[in-house]
Amino acid sequence: EMNDSRSFDSFLFSFICYFYLCFILFFFFYLASLLINLAKEQICVATTHLFWHPDHEHVRIIQAHILTEEIQKLNVNNAPVILTGDFNSVPNSGPYTYFKTGHLPHSYKGLQYEHAALIWQDLNHPLNLASAYGTTIGEPKFTNYTGDWNGTLDYIWYSKPHFTPLSLKQLMNKETASVEVALPNKDYSSDHLSLFCVLGLL
Repeated sequence: EMNDSRSFDSFLFSFICYFYLCFILFFFFYLASLLINLAKEQICVATTHLFWHPDHEHVRIIQAHILTEEIQKLNVNNAPVILTGDFNSVPNSGPYTYFKTGHLPHSYKGLQYEHAALIWQDLNHPLNLASAYGTTIGEPKFTNYTGDWNGTLDYIWYSKPHFTPLSLKQLMNKETASVEVALPNKDYSSDHLSLFCVLGLL
């Protein structure tokens, strides 16, 4: 009986070890598979700084068009897109409209320079972008605050089929920005505010 008991204990111990080993191997194979699948996921992230001069919107529009074309060339797998930066363009301007709608007619007034058309065809892109702030809590009242001017110039764009905004950073108000007349000040080292958004991948 003692030998039978030892045999059973040995069998039970071997079975537990075997089961545990199988579980460990399964876990590592599952983890490896998960990491491989994650490695296959790509996200196209781009940032830019468009030309600043207020009288040269046409330059920013052309820069915006070149930017979307380059993103399309690089993003051959149609990966999710995040586009951020200082666009030097207020809401409803030509570049903003182009990014948001994917279209800008060649007759748009900002594409006229010295009474001549700069291009002879409409501008289009298929990126299907949305502004993180614009589609949730609304564009900030300003992202740039100087002594002479304040307004919104900076944006976080994302591809609508791939992302949804989960949370955003509330920005400072004008009272805080104007404590020392304008930005930058002793507490904030830039004349532009930092935008922040958590995006959920769909």
